[in-house]
Amino acid sequence: AKKRTVTKQSQSFPVYLYNKGDFFRAISETNYLKLLPDPVNPTLDLVLLDSLYQLDDHEELQKSALNLLEEDTHPRKRDIQQYLSISLLITNKEMEAEKIWSDCCGENTAIAFPLSHKVEGQIDPESAKLWSTFLPGSGFILSESYSKALVSFVINTSFILGTIHYAKNDQPALAGLLLFFEFGWYFGGRKASFEAAVNYNKALIRSNQQKFINNQLKTITINDEK
Repeated sequence: AKKRTVTKQSQSFPVYLYNKGDFFRAISETNYLKLLPDPVNPTLDLVLLDSLYQLDDHEELQKSALNLLEEDTHPRKRDIQQYLSISLLITNKEMEAEKIWSDCCGENTAIAFPLSHKVEGQIDPESAKLWSTFLPGSGFILSESYSKALVSFVINTSFILGTIHYAKNDQPALAGLLLFFEFGWYFGGRKASFEAAVNYNKALIRSNQQKFINNQLKTITINDEK
């Protein structure tokens, strides 16, 4: 078989596939070119990493990025570190991600790495639970779940008023039944307020981290000219 050599045209082909959204073939073609003895355009490494990112194959992305970073003088080292940091963040390896990002981009003090515990605007789930302890449904207000707050307040109030009504009218069985249901809604509402706060914080963290990721990706240029 005729020996295949790396030409400018052959190196442009993975970029073409990448731009067409054919990420599997872009990865395959890039890996094939890297097996050949001829030098390969280092930008193809970014084609490889971003294709893996687009396919959500973070295990392979992290492995590939770490292998590339063994070459300390890689001309696209900063970009590779950004991909690695983003991938680690997505896979909940925050501390590793923050360390990699600090090494490559930490000089930009205007941008804060979105560690979960540092994301502003989070609410204390215990406070939400406490609010609902004193006023049923009010804990949902902290997590901006206003419809749940209203429903919880109305149902709890209805059970309480019904219990009082039947107790005053010498109908202890019905009063006891409503009181039983009220206890269930009351304690369930406290737990639900806590969980709503937790979910609110998770959504807030995800939103902030995704904005950070999108902004980081905008700084990376992939082409076949570098």
